[in-house]
Amino acid sequence: MGEEEKRKKRVMVTFDVDGTLIKSTGSSSNRLHRQAFSHAFYHVFGLKDVSIDAIQVASERLPDLKARMIEYAKEHAQNIGEGLEVLPGVSSLLDALSSKGVAIELIKIAANRANKLYPDGFDLRVHVGDTPNDIRAAENGGALAIGVCTGVFTAEELQKASNGNAVILPDLTNAEAFLKLLGI
Repeated sequence: MGEEEKRKKRVMVTFDVDGTLIKSTGSSSNRLHRQAFSHAFYHVFGLKDVSIDAIQVASERLPDLKARMIEYAKEHAQNIGEGLEVLPGVSSLLDALSSKGVAIELIKIAANRANKLYPDGFDLRVHVGDTPNDIRAAENGGALAIGVCTGVFTAEELQKASNGNAVILPDLTNAEAFLKLLGI
């Protein structure tokens, strides 16, 4: 058996977070995000009690708003889990992937870190998400798109966003099937 055959398959899986791995629940749903948004609008525009849905932002002020939201989130990091629930199957799937040596990254940091952390590259890159934009982003980035129907979009809507190569799953509860899909 040659060296190439002995080598483990190198797989990188990236995940969208909201709607894929976690969901907002109860009266605390998205509390930290909403509070950070209100904090930013107060400090940038002087407006109090503003809803994220009620204001159209001038694009030139977005960097200021982002900075204030990050500031607020850092100051209130202890509250980050309020109103959030890990979706069924996620913990066991992440454990299963980790036990197989799969690199698990969030899509926004994956591209920046992948080349530095894994100079030999990957045999397979996968992105898991719950929206049509997640499907398109994966495929446009050269990754296998895996759509999960854990958010507001149906399997048909996710498949329609694909160039035909996406795999659509109802959820992430079957870690064994997920690993098989990755060929590991």
